Amino acid sequence: MPLRKLYIDYKKLAKTDQEFIKTIRFKKPGEDFRFNFEKVCKRTYLDIASVNTAISLTVEATPGPGWVPPALSEANSKNSPPSEGGVAAASADGVVLSPVDYKIITAHVSCGGVAPIPMYLKETSDFLRGQMVNPETIADANEVMQAEISPISDVRGSAGYKRLLLRQLFRAHFIELFRID
Repeated sequence: MPLRKLYIDYKKLAKTDQEFIKTIRFKKPGEDFRFNFEKVCKRTYLDIASVNTAISLTVEATPGPGWVPPALSEANSKNSPPSEGGVAAASADGVVLSPVDYKIITAHVSCGGVAPIPMYLKETSDFLRGQMVNPETIADANEVMQAEISPISDVRGSAGYKRLLLRQLFRAHFIELFRID
């Protein structure tokens, strides 16, 4: 059974009390696979997150506007950070251009603490597929995500606070995985 079908309702699973989960299987990720998990937890003595989220992506890297072929970049390599397949170049106004662009091939996004059960964010995942990784995509996907969730106010925070946390944690995925803000 896919994990996203295990949770039916608050404290209710799609299994009987006599059934146990004894195996978890998943495909071995390839080199183009990216995964990140983020959470906010107020309590240090209990591992109960106010909000958490996970993302898994497969991406296709292509040379970006700032890509310089390795043979041409050796003279600049002492002054620039290393990158995939070359070094970062700067535009005429000194802005560092991305040496690599990433296209999202597959996307899976989940979250907890913003609904009665952990959620697989299907609409957000579908939206991300085929998109380029950039601040606009992140902002647009965040809007889709906000429409999918239904947080309630409780001891872990107000509904508005949980929405804000998830928005920031979603951005954190891309900062961590792609160093993009």
